[in-house]
Amino acid sequence: MPSDPRIRPPAPTWAQMARCVVACSQPWMRRATTLMYYTGLRVDLQVMALLWSDLDLGRGVINIKRRELCKTDNEYRLQREIPLHDALRPELDRWLAESDGHEFVIDISGTGKKRRDLRGRDTKRAWVRALGEWPEGWKSPNHCFRHGFTSGLVEAGVRIPIVDYLVGHKSPHLALST
Repeated sequence: MPSDPRIRPPAPTWAQMARCVVACSQPWMRRATTLMYYTGLRVDLQVMALLWSDLDLGRGVINIKRRELCKTDNEYRLQREIPLHDALRPELDRWLAESDGHEFVIDISGTGKKRRDLRGRDTKRAWVRALGEWPEGWKSPNHCFRHGFTSGLVEAGVRIPIVDYLVGHKSPHLALST
């Protein structure tokens, strides 16, 4: 049964997402949530797997062109480029300067972590620190950034086909021609 499109689960606002980023307990978590805030990328599949070679800082884009970064075959066929927000570019430059040659954008070395993941329970703790409680109706603490990103763009007047392209749901031709 398809869901009623008029009944949408609540999404965090840009301000709430920014507060969550600041509330993250570890620097690498702040970096991961910062990327989710500005790009709407999926956490484990994309943000935590992102390599410096996936970024073209000169052109200001993230290349989602490796199969490892794509959830579906359609997303892989898109071979999309996500433009970097002007506020994110200097952050990435700073992170690269501090990377000490690590290949991953989100460096977890020295954290004692065994896996390259950002656990939902850790992000949920940051949300609770930021907002005082876990909002009713919210689903995955990590996916909230993707939901907030897309909802925020739509509320700002960005056309749906462009939002769909940015998050990997449609072809670039549809996004640019509609």
